[in-house]
Amino acid sequence: MPILSCWRYRLICVLVGTLAVAGRGNALAQRPYQDLQKQVEAIQSVAQVKTQVREILESRDTCRVGSCWELASGAICEQIAMLDVRVNGKIVGSLTGYSQNLLPISPADLQLMRLMFSHCKPSNYQFWNRDRMLNVVYQPSCKAEITVRQQLGITPTTPTRCQTKSN
Repeated sequence: MPILSCWRYRLICVLVGTLAVAGRGNALAQRPYQDLQKQVEAIQSVAQVKTQVREILESRDTCRVGSCWELASGAICEQIAMLDVRVNGKIVGSLTGYSQNLLPISPADLQLMRLMFSHCKPSNYQFWNRDRMLNVVYQPSCKAEITVRQQLGITPTTPTRCQTKSN
């Protein structure tokens, strides 16, 4: 295969992977076309965010390139951060005052969202120059990811990367 064709094939794979994640998660597909406040106000319930995070995690499981994984992992943290605004900073504690219509959150959901957000780490993918609320990605330990997947009802509960690890 000529080098140019190989390069084109890789580029197509990256684009298809990114579009596949974008097509499955509504929050990902809408990001470029809405300003931040509209994205925050579009969150109508904690259940909606849990569904979106579940869909994003399931999509991330199929990622085969770094850009796909990074986009999905960043979207998880962004969803939680936007929910934090809607619950008046109860999850992260610093994202308050931007939403007029606050949402209730149960103690169990609050604990789950805090656990997830505690695993959002700074991203080194800033060269992608994406329009983002946060430059962080969701990088949980295997123990935390198994707990989250169980609480969100995702099967299998143990992701492939954790099947040989004991952390």
